[in-house]
Amino acid sequence: MLAHKNWTDSKITILTLAIAGSVGSKQINNKQFFADVNWIKEQSGWFSTIRNQPYIQYVYAHYMQGDKKVYNRIIQNKKYLDQHKLKHAIYSHLAAPLLLNGQEQKQASAARELYRAGAKKQIFLTSGNDISTLVVLAGRYINSPFEEMSITVRLYYDELRKENFSLGNNLQTMAQFLLWQSPTYVDHLVTYCKAIRLHLEQLGVVIKSSMYPFIAILALKQVKDHELETVVDNFFAIRGNFNLSWQPAHAFYMAVQCFLNTCVIQNEEHQSLNQLLTSYMLCTIGGQTIISQQNLQH
Repeated sequence: MLAHKNWTDSKITILTLAIAGSVGSKQINNKQFFADVNWIKEQSGWFSTIRNQPYIQYVYAHYMQGDKKVYNRIIQNKKYLDQHKLKHAIYSHLAAPLLLNGQEQKQASAARELYRAGAKKQIFLTSGNDISTLVVLAGRYINSPFEEMSITVRLYYDELRKENFSLGNNLQTMAQFLLWQSPTYVDHLVTYCKAIRLHLEQLGVVIKSSMYPFIAILALKQVKDHELETVVDNFFAIRGNFNLSWQPAHAFYMAVQCFLNTCVIQNEEHQSLNQLLTSYMLCTIGGQTIISQQNLQH
């Protein structure tokens, strides 16, 4: 886990970075990481968002790993997102590393169209909170019909509501995650989600809406009963060992990530799903943390 004597951010911020940084069992070089953070601060203006939001510096350093060209690409990507009217003080900065090499402008444009189409279906739920997930999905379906995709998301949302999943932003993210399987509706995914939730409850897990996106990941991986039982065992162990009763969704994320890391088949599709999960944790959950901290200060 990352550690630094001058690290003054909240416990949840440290945890978000540490567990997202563990994806794929990747080792983080502390010395290089904080050297990158200091270098990023030197490149940023005194009143810039990057300078004044350490978490953004940490996310950029996470992607850099000592390569300054990556930082320059991220800054250019932020401009592409701004040009396509995906401009948000926090979320667009965090989504900037997610644009793929060679198709940055096209992906930014596709993400904007997907955002616009989604807002027509869920005007009160679609916000900056969705940017990172939509950027990843736009990269996967860069030439797909975005209106059709937004209809699919709304259909998942409505069908999950019928199965007593609670309405709100977490359910919208869950519906967006299910879009990873196909831009068109896949009947069995809602059934999988319902069955996974039921099995989790039977195994003693109290389901919070913040866990919904991770349930979607398990459904997309078509988790088997014995695998889900292992996820639950890991969840309780992680929650106890890291004293995470205060943040069960983070413990559940870590348990799901452990499952993904131990999957026998780790092909391009698996890596793409991992990216969806990682970007959500780093960019969406991390962004929510920044905004909640700002609200507490005012």
